[in-house]
Amino acid sequence: MPQMKRELREMMNEAQQASTRALADMDTRVSAIKQRMNGMEDMLDAKVNTVRTPALYSLVVSML
Repeated sequence: MPQMKRELREMMNEAQQASTRALADMDTRVSAIKQRMNGMEDMLDAKVNTVRTPALYSLVVSML
């Protein structure tokens, strides 16, 4: 009986450790995805600004 309890405790500890590792791995992946999304957002903003600036300039000049 004591051996079964010990084995059960060990199994529970192993499961908890595996869960903790999986959570840490998922957190790392989410952080990496967030970084990539931020980079893509910055690139998109830069492209929008390069298109917007000449278009606004042309509009202002045409209004003069």
